[in-house]
Amino acid sequence: MILQVKLWKRQPGKWFCISTKSLTKKWEDHWFSRSQFREVANFINENADKDIYACPHGFSDKTRRKEFAIDPCLLYADLDECDPRDIEIKPTIALESSPGRYVGYWLTDEPASEGLNRRLSYMIGADVSGWDRTQVLRVPGTRNYKYDSTPRIRILWTDGPEYEVKRLEKMIPELKAVSGE
Repeated sequence: MILQVKLWKRQPGKWFCISTKSLTKKWEDHWFSRSQFREVANFINENADKDIYACPHGFSDKTRRKEFAIDPCLLYADLDECDPRDIEIKPTIALESSPGRYVGYWLTDEPASEGLNRRLSYMIGADVSGWDRTQVLRVPGTRNYKYDSTPRIRILWTDGPEYEVKRLEKMIPELKAVSGE
């Protein structure tokens, strides 16, 4: 089974989004209900000539906007060059999105807030714009056309620990207020 579908099956929400970016840089969102999860593999195969991304969480409506996002039972981060093997709070799932660049998912026992996701990103030194509820992350097994070598997004592991949200709330420091926020 495709990792993205496995993640979605654990998440609340009615609609799930895969976004594609063509070689001409055109973005398009594609929506799947739970009854359509079996169609995801074919969709990915039919769009193999595009960069393929997915929101890790569900939505209440077919609109990739924060007000329709449902808090997921996971945290996620675009780790950029932050190697998941070196992170204090080890991701449950780690991907290599291109050589030396990574993505992490931390499965949780209950829905986790966007604020906790943000705090995690800051704590581990991840991309601080990669935590919000409209974020899309690369889908494992697809190609990254940003590079001439078109590397595949590969799974590093899927057997990391699962976390209790209450424990993470204590482990991950609060952020200091920044002017303008």
